[in-house]
Amino acid sequence: MYPAKHFQSREQDDALLLSIVAQYPLATLVFTDVEQMPHISHIPCHFGVNNNVIIAHVSNDHPLAVKLNTATTDNDNFDISLIFHGEDGYISPNYITENERSAASVPTWNYAKVHVRGRATAIIDMADKYQQMVLSSAYFEQQQAQPWSLDSASSTAITHMLKAITIFEVSIVTLEGSLKLSQNKPLAMKQHIAKRLASQGKRQLAQQILSI
Repeated sequence: MYPAKHFQSREQDDALLLSIVAQYPLATLVFTDVEQMPHISHIPCHFGVNNNVIIAHVSNDHPLAVKLNTATTDNDNFDISLIFHGEDGYISPNYITENERSAASVPTWNYAKVHVRGRATAIIDMADKYQQMVLSSAYFEQQQAQPWSLDSASSTAITHMLKAITIFEVSIVTLEGSLKLSQNKPLAMKQHIAKRLASQGKRQLAQQILSI
């Protein structure tokens, strides 16, 4: 079994998985293109009105857009995978005390990743595309001191943008975590590892090690 069972997410980890998607929205997209070749690229995503759907968009030149826009029916959808990358960091055996360290202690790497498998469907209607870009802009601008909004651009610019991109939704089939966060170590060791990571600025990873 890989990863080891104690590094796989459990139902009680769902809140952590959702937070990783929200905090690290640039996902790695993996799918098979129209020529049946594997494709890998990187796109920003966010949840839709609920946590069962993810929304994203790509240029019309993107291989996924080509596949979606050559669909034979409105109901055509395609299986894709999205990988969301939480914080990660190197773990030295020196992060724990000599008394806690065994002869078998070796370096390793901790990380938190979320794997989403789902079905992508293009949003075709121009009014729906516009409304989705309103929501996406508001989502990604929410941390800005002066948020930009779609209505601040000219109608010509917006129309050109909407014609140049393919907006799609991903209906989530599975949402799983690959969480290597020292779960197999005693609490005292985890505390020492978290303290060293926090001192290096990896506070998110440190908090996750102590929370799981």
